[in-house]
Amino acid sequence: MRKYNFSFEILDRYHKYVKNVYPVSCQVDYDSLSVIKLSVNMLIKDDGYNYNGKYLVIKSYNEVVATVIIVTSIRDRFNKTIRITGYDCCILIQQQKAEIDFITPSFTNIINYVGLLLFEYSHAFSSIESNATNKAEIYFNAGMSTLEIINNLLNLINFSSLLTDRFGVFYAQKYELPSDRTPEIIYTDDKDTSIIYKNVTQEIDIFNVPNVFIRVSNNSAINPPVRAEYINDNPDSILSTVSRDRRIIDYKQVSNVADSDTLFAITKKDCYNSSDIYEHIEIETAINTEHWYLNLVELNLKSYEINDNYVETSWSIDNLKAGGRMKHKLRRVIRV
Repeated sequence: MRKYNFSFEILDRYHKYVKNVYPVSCQVDYDSLSVIKLSVNMLIKDDGYNYNGKYLVIKSYNEVVATVIIVTSIRDRFNKTIRITGYDCCILIQQQKAEIDFITPSFTNIINYVGLLLFEYSHAFSSIESNATNKAEIYFNAGMSTLEIINNLLNLINFSSLLTDRFGVFYAQKYELPSDRTPEIIYTDDKDTSIIYKNVTQEIDIFNVPNVFIRVSNNSAINPPVRAEYINDNPDSILSTVSRDRRIIDYKQVSNVADSDTLFAITKKDCYNSSDIYEHIEIETAINTEHWYLNLVELNLKSYEINDNYVETSWSIDNLKAGGRMKHKLRRVIRV
């Protein structure tokens, strides 16, 4: 089991070191399916300092674990404490709004364009490469948040929503099917090496599962419209068109898709994410700071007859300290 020695540094708006703080408690939550994914809730003794707008950097032995911007610091004058709440830096982009209607021209390199929208933030998108472009003009209305604009653009080319790394730097990553990925984290219940606690829960979610997915571009400038269809016609699947003898259709229009290959990839992704049955598992482990965004986790739990790869959708740490515990929610698609 890895040992941790956590420290908590406050940086000013220019990312210059100010001081260390020593929390009474510190809760960390990460939800990969949310727009703002990382949050930190920390209780400290009241020292009279104004923490709003400062950065909180969590470290272990000088290795950065997470970075958030503090958005609220509420004083409890009776107990002489301050409750600090911080979020990943995407919340700054969410606060920014388009001041006028504007157009993204046709055949714009999307990744380069998003990088321009984030030009004031150091190193944003500096290591991401993609030649994907939009085939038609994209219209955005005044008042729309920059984060929503960026996420719409990234979705067009089959990328994740906007992310921040452990240092608070903005990035995104191209979607890959779990079956095409290699596990990043492995958990076993081997008695000599396991950091898993015994409370493991498992459930199967079956409800309104489609078997035909249709996606169509809805921009009049793309003529004829781009259309993609992905059908579950596997006779071995109890959900398929063959087994049910009927088509249960999931139909959506997609704005400004880059090309037919991208639209088909999006359709296939939507099928993977929606058309099959999810098996959900919750486990509790010792703290492991290797977790971040949609990690692929290999579980080999002989006690529960579980031996497969799962995508982690969220994780949480109730109290970030040496010897603390970490909860994980994971899922995998069951092919039926």
